[in-house]
Amino acid sequence: MLALLVLNFPRWTYAPFTPHQVASQALQLIAAVLVVHAVRMLRKAGRPNNERHETELYSFEKTSTLVTSGAYRYIRHPMYASLLFLTWGIFLKDISLLSVVLTVGASIAIFVTALRDEAECRKHFGAAYVEYMKTNKRFIPFLF
Repeated sequence: MLALLVLNFPRWTYAPFTPHQVASQALQLIAAVLVVHAVRMLRKAGRPNNERHETELYSFEKTSTLVTSGAYRYIRHPMYASLLFLTWGIFLKDISLLSVVLTVGASIAIFVTALRDEAECRKHFGAAYVEYMKTNKRFIPFLF
């Protein structure tokens, strides 16, 4: 994502009202709102505690309760969805072959990370998480 940002930064404010720039800005705004909302929901509804010892998790991710409200009611990974929206928003700033490659690579990495997170959540929350997975999508409500 950083390489994509550096690549497309010179075009960041070029023709700001063209359709691809407006779409880019919308995706970036959605990404910002979604990540703030997701962190707040994890802190509030997830009731993080120190019983989880996974060193790769931030403190707000060490939830003791499965969060199924707010954005989590519709998608399992609002923070990863935020990264996807951000990546595609940056991509739309200046579309090129190299930016396509970087965007697809970042998207695959985010998808694989989400799969690993789901495995971790199934291990921690058990059958409750498996049932939760049946009620919503991974990144985009009602679609994917």
